[in-house]
Amino acid sequence: MRRGKFLIPLSAVLSIAAYFVILTKDALLSYFDPDACMNIYRSWSFPAASLVKANLLFFLNSHFYRPMGSVWYRGIFDLAGFNPLPFIVLNLLVLAANIWFTYSVCRRLSGSRETGALAALLIAYHGSFMPLYFDIGYAYDVLCYFFYFAALLFYIRIRSRRRTLSWWQLAAASALYICALNAKEMAVTLPVFLVVYEWFYHRDSLGPLRSLWRWPITHGRGVLVIGLLTLVFVIGRASGSGLLANSAYQPVFSWDRLMATSRPFLSELLLWPNTVSTGAVLLIWLVLFAIAWATKSRALKFAWLFLMLSVIPIALIQPRGAAQYYIPLFGWVLYASTALVQGTQYLLAKFPRATQFAPVRAAALFLGLAAAMYLDRKSTRLNSSHLVIS
Repeated sequence: MRRGKFLIPLSAVLSIAAYFVILTKDALLSYFDPDACMNIYRSWSFPAASLVKANLLFFLNSHFYRPMGSVWYRGIFDLAGFNPLPFIVLNLLVLAANIWFTYSVCRRLSGSRETGALAALLIAYHGSFMPLYFDIGYAYDVLCYFFYFAALLFYIRIRSRRRTLSWWQLAAASALYICALNAKEMAVTLPVFLVVYEWFYHRDSLGPLRSLWRWPITHGRGVLVIGLLTLVFVIGRASGSGLLANSAYQPVFSWDRLMATSRPFLSELLLWPNTVSTGAVLLIWLVLFAIAWATKSRALKFAWLFLMLSVIPIALIQPRGAAQYYIPLFGWVLYASTALVQGTQYLLAKFPRATQFAPVRAAALFLGLAAAMYLDRKSTRLNSSHLVIS
């Protein structure tokens, strides 16, 4: 019995690992593209002391737009020189760590190991997010995801035990969050989801309305500190010459711009051959909202808010490719995995005679999804030919 207890989780881990390796192994044949060369040069051309300063004074603009990414590029370059293989291997290792973070966060939000495993499978590879695996110029996105969910997991593990963050834990969470901000600006949404997590999972800790003012300095001190760091970062980076001085990063607050970014992203996410219409986008958002609130699932509600709000940093700037939606992808995989697992559990409860076939159905679902995504990888292989040495 004990052997069987560990056999299934081990099989899931090995299957996801094999799936990830098989679909990304060709990345080892990749070479530097112009963006990667530019990033390496920028990280190397200024004194190391200025790079350290830029990471510590994270709220100020500097020569390094994203100083944590520059640490990554410079560190590898100093050790390995202009050799792409170490960059690629380390990028894949961070991506593998991101799969584990996805599993861990999803498991705690859903209370289900099956949901976590399915989410890990879904995040492991997606054809539209191919540059993350094959182009080290996207290291900023990969590193931002790593530190973002490291901070979120650290926070959730403490709060799930009904504990208040101690001062050293606040320092550790802040350090992880600052690293995420220094990797890419997408991290600014983290305090929003700490509030969402507290509302859905620890609402009782808020106490009565008359004593709500105490919450930010007791149970909510983590939210307060992360929120203040975000405020300092946004004010500092918005002033002077930085990324916002570049027209490509200047937001346009209009409905047309929101749809101009949302429609292509949803098309790529769903592997739709044509760009979906505005009506289809609104319908998808509405249906997902209705399901989440009708089922009263905290995980689905959290996922819906995450997939809607985590795109804010790039939703109103010039349209970007799907790979730059790496953090918002988490919301979609959490929603899909939670809906599939909870939907299956509902059907099995509705039809008890089918319970004995649950392992078979779970295995079929797992293999079916893996096969579908493998075929997607094969269909997009030609699109990466410019990144691979022939």
